[in-house]
Amino acid sequence: MGGKLLKKEHYEQLASCASVGEAVGYLRQFSEYEPLLRDFDEHDSHRGMIEATLMGSLYNDYNRLYSFARGEQRAFFDFYFLHYEAAYLKGCLRKVISGQSIPEDQAYRSAFFARHSHLDTDAIENSTTVDELMDALKNTPFYHPLDAIRHTEAPSLFDYEGSLDVYYFSYIWKQKDKLLKGKERQIIADSYGRRIDLLNIQWLMRAKKNYRMTAPELYAMVVPSYYHLKPDDITAIVEAPTYEEARSLIVNGYYGQKYADDFAEIRFVEKMYTELVEHIFELAGRKNPYSVAPLNALLYRKEHEITRITSIIEGIRYGIPTAKLMKYAVTQ
Repeated sequence: MGGKLLKKEHYEQLASCASVGEAVGYLRQFSEYEPLLRDFDEHDSHRGMIEATLMGSLYNDYNRLYSFARGEQRAFFDFYFLHYEAAYLKGCLRKVISGQSIPEDQAYRSAFFARHSHLDTDAIENSTTVDELMDALKNTPFYHPLDAIRHTEAPSLFDYEGSLDVYYFSYIWKQKDKLLKGKERQIIADSYGRRIDLLNIQWLMRAKKNYRMTAPELYAMVVPSYYHLKPDDITAIVEAPTYEEARSLIVNGYYGQKYADDFAEIRFVEKMYTELVEHIFELAGRKNPYSVAPLNALLYRKEHEITRITSIIEGIRYGIPTAKLMKYAVTQ
């Protein structure tokens, strides 16, 4: 299934399309996307609609992989699914807090969630306030972390979304020890330990550079699971007086030294994070081909393939040149 992922030349061809219609037509050439785009009206669509439609392909991949999984692989899929639930709840929170529409992948998501989720999606999607949404989430794992945010002073959408991220990655870190053993546990510990470290670096760098946040606010956004980035490292970054001093600590630390080329220019932290995690997951998959590692790598790469496709199509809509699209949307 990994062989069906788009290659660099496919992204280049997509980015060179002159219109959204031409781009959608190009994607119809791929068996993974053709059934989803067969009746797609590119003239009555926006970024959310395109991304939601393409997500159907990811759901199909997950279902196919899940159906063949056994034992520890099945356990891995069960706790990985929490990622999709958290992403869905972010969309629902955006709806009740800021009036944005819920992600428009209802046709694909309903069957997917019916098979794997215990969330009451009807009650969740009918919620018009945060309180109603919280009522719909009672007796689910998401209730307590979100309820804690609800009872803080003037909670924002950013606070709720951050709480979901912290909960999800903390959950993965704990569940790996309960559900996996031996080599499988070691593989996930290394892959997700590095991912959590890099995620904390990404969040702290973005916050240090773009926002005036207090030290307690910065600590609150950190996933409290540590691998090569130790608690003392987090403290030093948070307490650094300036962005440049924090950046220097990271560049001279474990990840800055191990991935020196990637950290040489740290301006685009989101892109750097995505590419490094993809590299880490893919390497783990190649080293351990009969473990959960290739499955983890494939699901991550497929999700970010959809993000890249969506970004390119949105760039085409606004007339962004091909070279610029490739630079900012696609791994070089």
